[in-house]
Amino acid sequence: MQQSDVIEFLKRSGWQCKRDEVGDQYCLLDQDDRQLQVIPTLREGKDPKTGEYYKTLAFLESVSTYNFINAANYILDEKNDHKPMIKPWQSEFRQRMPDFSLEDIESLVHRLIVWSKNQDIDVALREYQMECPDRPGQKQIYHVAALALAGNVNKLEYYQKSFASDDRLNFVPMVTSGIINRAVELAKNKEKK
Repeated sequence: MQQSDVIEFLKRSGWQCKRDEVGDQYCLLDQDDRQLQVIPTLREGKDPKTGEYYKTLAFLESVSTYNFINAANYILDEKNDHKPMIKPWQSEFRQRMPDFSLEDIESLVHRLIVWSKNQDIDVALREYQMECPDRPGQKQIYHVAALALAGNVNKLEYYQKSFASDDRLNFVPMVTSGIINRAVELAKNKEKK
C-alpha cells in the first residue's frame, strides 16, 4: 500500500482530494450539515529493536460547517475549501502495521466519519464565541467569525472601536481592522435576518 492508494480509495469513496499551497494532499467529504477534512499520510519505518519494517497510516482530521467556512472566508477575504472548526490536538486515527489493506483503510475512514458526526458543532461555536482575544492567531480569527455568525454586533463593534483608537486588545497582527470591519458587517446582516 502506498500514499497514492490511500488517496485513490478516498476519491472512489466520494471524497474530493486536492493539494494545498505547499503541495500537501488533503481530502474533503461533504456531509449533511458539515464538512470533514483529512490530511492522510502513509509513512514507512523500521523498528530499531527488531529491524522489522512497518507502515504508519495517519489521518489529521478536522470538521467544520459550511456557514463557519463561509464566515471565516468572508472576514478574511479568502476562498479556502475548509476552516477547521473542530480539530483534535493529536489524531485519533493513526495505525501502525507491517502493511495496510483496503479493508484497513475502509475501517479507519468509517471511524473518521463516525467521529465527525459525533462532534457537537453548537458547543464548538459557543466556545469560539467565549474565547478571549489573547489566544493564538487562528483561534482569534475563529473567535471573530463565531461572533459574526452569532450576530454579536455589540462585541464586534467594541473591537472595532478599540482598533480605531489603536487598542488592539491583544489581537495578533494578522487580525486587521479590515477583518473586524467585515465581521461587523456580517454580524449586522445576520442580525437583520
